[in-house]
Amino acid sequence: MVPTTTRSFLPLTAAIVAALALMSASPPAHGAPSDTSATSRSTDIFSTTDGWKKDRIWYTDNKDELPTGRWDDQYMNSFGGVPVGGAGWHTWSFLGKPGAAGWTGTYDSNPYPRVDTSVGGSTATNWTQLQLYKGFIGGYYALKYTKSNANAKRGVVADNPTIAETRITDPWTMSAPSASLWSLGMDYSQFGEFSSTDANGAIWSNFGLTLNPLSSTSGSPTNYNLLSVTINANGSASVTTALNGNDAETTGNLIAGQLNGVLLLNGNIVTPAQAGAALTAMYNSTSGWQLNPNGYDITTFHPDDLTNSASVFSLSARVFLDGSTVSATVSTLDASSAIAEPSTAAVPEPAPALLFLAGLGVFGIKAWRRRR
Repeated sequence: MVPTTTRSFLPLTAAIVAALALMSASPPAHGAPSDTSATSRSTDIFSTTDGWKKDRIWYTDNKDELPTGRWDDQYMNSFGGVPVGGAGWHTWSFLGKPGAAGWTGTYDSNPYPRVDTSVGGSTATNWTQLQLYKGFIGGYYALKYTKSNANAKRGVVADNPTIAETRITDPWTMSAPSASLWSLGMDYSQFGEFSSTDANGAIWSNFGLTLNPLSSTSGSPTNYNLLSVTINANGSASVTTALNGNDAETTGNLIAGQLNGVLLLNGNIVTPAQAGAALTAMYNSTSGWQLNPNGYDITTFHPDDLTNSASVFSLSARVFLDGSTVSATVSTLDASSAIAEPSTAAVPEPAPALLFLAGLGVFGIKAWRRRR
C-alpha cells in the first residue's frame, strides 16, 4: 500500500492467492441494474483474556503483542464469465505490518485504483485503503476500506455481466494468555449504505478461526466459521457461526469437539437467526438500508468508543477455551462486490454499476489492518 502522504510502499505481486479456509459469500449471478452504488463499512476487534468471560474484553496497550505479517489486497474480476488473470483471488498489493512506532498513517493500495479493461471497453476497478491509529484508551487499530466498481458498456454482449470484487485478508495468530482457561473475544460493527433497493451487489465480512492444539500428539488444528455476515442490496442478509451457544461462564464446562461460545447483541446472548433478524430490521423497502444513521466514515468511526458502536449494528462473539488450545489463528476477510449487467441495446455511453465496501478492522492484541 502507499501512504497518502509519503509514497513508500511494498512491491506488488500478481500471484494467484490460494483459497482460504473460509470463502467469501458469492454475489448474485445476474439481474443488476446498469447504475447502482453501495457503501459498506465494518470494524472488528479481537482480544484475549484469562478465564471465561462474556463482558467486552478491552485490550491492554502492549506493543509487544502486535500481530506480524502483512495485509493483502486482492481482486477477482470478470467479463462475461471470463475471469481476469485466471480463476480465484489475486493479490495486487500488500502492506507489511509495522511495529508500534510506525503504527500511524493512511495507506492506499498500489496502484490506487487498479483497473481491468475488456476489449469491448467495459471496466472492473478495485480500491483498498488502510488507516492506522492508536485508540483513545490505548491499543493499536487499523481501519479498512475496499471499493469495487463494475462498468459494463451497453451493447457489448460479451462483457455481460461485468463483475468486480475486492477484499483485504489478514491472518494472524494470538497466543493463549493462560495455561488453563481463557477467552477470545471479537466485537464487530457494520455501518454502510446502498443507494438503491434494486442494486445487485453485496458486502460481507468473514472471520475464520483455527484452534491450535498444545502439541501434535494432542490433535490437529481445527478450523471453524467464527462469524460470517453478508448484506445484499435487495434487503436480504445472513449471519452464520459455528459457535454452539454454550455459555461456559455460566455452565462451567466445555463441549468436546465443538466451538464453545456465544453471540452477543447489545450484551444479550442471541442465536444467528436472531442476530440476522436484528440486521434485516435495519432495512426498509422504501428507503433501503439504514445502517449508518450518524454518517460515519473511515476517519470518524472509533470502535473503542462504545457510543459509536451502540448506534450501528454491532455483534460480539465470545469463544471459551482451555489449556488444550495453545493459540488461535484468525483469518479475516472484508470484501465488496459489484455487478453490472445492462441491456444489450446499442447505446454509446457506458453504464456504471458501483458497490463500495469500506471495512474497518481491528485485530489481535489491539491491531487493525491497513491497506497498502
